Amino acid sequence: MPPSAEKSDHKTDEKTGLAVLMLLACGLFWGSNVVVGRAVHEDLPPIGLAFWRNVAAFAVMLPFTARGLIEQWPAIRANMGVFLAAGVIGTALFNAVLYWAVQGTTAVNASLMMSLCPVTVPIFAMLILRVGLTWRQAAGIAASLGGVVAIVTRGDVMALADFSFNQGDLLMIGAMACWSFYTVIVKLRPPSIDPFTFLSALLLVAVVTLIPFYAWESATARAYPATWEAAAAATYLGLFPTALALLFFNKAVEIMGPNRTGPYNHLVPVFATILAVIFLDESLALFHLAGAAFIAVGLYLATAPGPARRA
Repeated sequence: MPPSAEKSDHKTDEKTGLAVLMLLACGLFWGSNVVVGRAVHEDLPPIGLAFWRNVAAFAVMLPFTARGLIEQWPAIRANMGVFLAAGVIGTALFNAVLYWAVQGTTAVNASLMMSLCPVTVPIFAMLILRVGLTWRQAAGIAASLGGVVAIVTRGDVMALADFSFNQGDLLMIGAMACWSFYTVIVKLRPPSIDPFTFLSALLLVAVVTLIPFYAWESATARAYPATWEAAAAATYLGLFPTALALLFFNKAVEIMGPNRTGPYNHLVPVFATILAVIFLDESLALFHLAGAAFIAVGLYLATAPGPARRA
């Protein structure tokens, strides 16, 4: 092999290794989002936390994307429907519902619910993008739903009869539906708008959307406290799970491609569960493991290569 080819392969390996490290950091940051939300659930209101997280993320990104927002405003205005759908549902509503969910459920439960996302995305892709659903994907969705039922009912399927579900678990399922919708709708990003400008615009939509709900929460429930701890929580969530994680993820996709980076999303519930056990003294029960096993089978069926027969 010529020396030039060896150098090229070495550089490729280095870039791939860097991409893997960045993807590991993404899993850690996104997993910590659930744990931090649960850790501060008694002190910080959910809508206020979602609002200030998006404000912090937008403030971090604005110096780098202000010019793009101005120059690409005609394209943003022409595609306002995509920005409103992704910004309101996938950014504002997802964050608020997630933090609301961990008010009433454990971080372990919430993190395992996150495993449902890779198999709910095909449902939204079928409904929104008219992408066909294979029988293998349908079986995967069914298996994963069985795992979620095991977690939600704490292993007691009789709970289905009297609807004695934990509200936080149901809200977490709703949050995952919002994120799955977002995952599909961002595929409609116009090529003329670069990804970081696109993200900044979504964050701005989320901030504006949350203002009236934040005002309502502050007036009727509890206000976001003006403390260093509250500011630190919002700053961490805005900087690491939002701005920095997306920066790392986009760079990793550039190096490795979307097909190779996609499976690393499954690290998020793994990191979240580990962090919850370590820092929140939460424990794993048999129904957690059973539910995780069903979800894992569902993930395999939904994502593994197989016959392209449509359901």
